[in-house]
Amino acid sequence: MLLHQLNDRIPLLGSGVIPPKFTLAAYAQALLSELEWLNRHPVTLTVQSVLPLDFFCLFPLHHWEHIGQNGAIEFDDWLQAAVIRLAEALTGTAPVFRHANGHERSFELRLAKIGVHAIVRHGSGPAELIRKVLHCSQPPPLNEVRRLLSEKLIFAGMQLQEIIGRGSTSIAYRVVGKHRPCVLKLPVPEQIGRFRREVELARTLKHRNSPEILEFSLEDPTYCVLEPLHTGAAVKTAPGRAGFLRALKYLHSRNILHGDIRLANLGLSWNGLPMLFDFSHARQGFDAEFARAAGAEVTKMQCLWAQ
Repeated sequence: MLLHQLNDRIPLLGSGVIPPKFTLAAYAQALLSELEWLNRHPVTLTVQSVLPLDFFCLFPLHHWEHIGQNGAIEFDDWLQAAVIRLAEALTGTAPVFRHANGHERSFELRLAKIGVHAIVRHGSGPAELIRKVLHCSQPPPLNEVRRLLSEKLIFAGMQLQEIIGRGSTSIAYRVVGKHRPCVLKLPVPEQIGRFRREVELARTLKHRNSPEILEFSLEDPTYCVLEPLHTGAAVKTAPGRAGFLRALKYLHSRNILHGDIRLANLGLSWNGLPMLFDFSHARQGFDAEFARAAGAEVTKMQCLWAQ
């Protein structure tokens, strides 16, 4: 079977494309369906002269030496590939490829990048399956794979539903925590220090137009939980838009620059209250340059409504 024919049968495993509006639970169930199909239908893959690097680096190089001889990919290999796809979907990470260092280096980097993420290290259900497949000497039996992929993905007592955004320092998830919807923010692993500074700053803000941090941890795992906000085009026509400017001027009164004024960082609370959020680029200043930059931020926010 050629790879493009296989992609029709197992699109998530074969191509790695995540359908839009897919919840994390739906993705896990779709992967399980593909694994069930592969368990019933062992595949002999016709190895073409060129394979997509993304698919090629789902398997370690010594496995390809075996595949190249007879085209057979064992179920345990497919299971490992599935948890790599799953981990990248859960963490919102893209694979890292190093052409100059060869396949094996790219495969190792791929595993290392997903392995340090808090969801993979501390989550339950599908995240536990990732740990068992990647770190145990024997892969779990199919019945356990079914059980773990069907369980809820729980992190710090919250059920993760979907990724709703990714910034320079963090990934945002829609979650259900303590019987109500919330937003969970987790740091990008290489930006944990910056994320902690952002949380520490946000904790000190006491303004009705700044979102409240409902829960946080600066230890391992590092995270914070916020109230959900409505974002997008509705923000531009919302009444009470002056609240955004009040929040910005409050920051400036504390000698803090927001650093990233744009519509994507403006939202509305459940009762329509304007909220200025995302302080990942915030910085302090006390000199004449700060005054100039603060004035530029006010002007930029005012210009948003004219666009």
